[in-house]
Amino acid sequence: MGKKRKSKGKKVRYILVRSKAYGDHYRAVRGTYTDIFLADGMKESTAKQTSANLMAKIIFDAVNDLAPGFKDTVFWSKLLQKIRVQQKEGKLISYLPFEKMEIRPNYRTNKHGYFYIKTQYPGPTMVLDYTLYGEANDRAYLLNILRIATDETLLNAYPFETITAQLSGELEKGEVMLRFSELPANAQCLYVLKCEKLKDGEVVGTLARMGVAFLRKIG
Repeated sequence: MGKKRKSKGKKVRYILVRSKAYGDHYRAVRGTYTDIFLADGMKESTAKQTSANLMAKIIFDAVNDLAPGFKDTVFWSKLLQKIRVQQKEGKLISYLPFEKMEIRPNYRTNKHGYFYIKTQYPGPTMVLDYTLYGEANDRAYLLNILRIATDETLLNAYPFETITAQLSGELEKGEVMLRFSELPANAQCLYVLKCEKLKDGEVVGTLARMGVAFLRKIG
């Protein structure tokens, strides 16, 4: 009888990884796989993919902390798509394409009113300009404004900051002063609004009375 051949390759074992950002998935246990060599083009593509994932995860985690459970199943892919489009066009990656993006299109902030950030004030002080819809007795809102800030690469985040404001509904239009902490001059910022309807001073608590969106910045 001939001798049995022994496999010279390493036996690959897998472990289950539970990830908030990417979902449950399997990967090989470290030390059980063999390194491979990639062409320069593949290395560049991999590097871009890795940086896109990191940029998107900063936004994803911040929004998830602001409004747990509000995001839909395509939120992650929409974040990546906006970053990858800029990468493919060779543009300097920025937060500008995210502005005015609703987190869930079927529960929009613009059903409740029109909101945007103004930057004409010096320093870290910002202004939230708003116009509310509906009758005066149905215009009470709790607003949470989150500032996502990173360095110029969008890869290294500064601590997230959230400012809360309550609108009584008496005024259809108005401004809210937002005093955030100082940031380096080259910092990149993205502002997120969570808008919740109030009734008798309490949050109504239904998705239809809530909205989360990236704010447009003017000035």
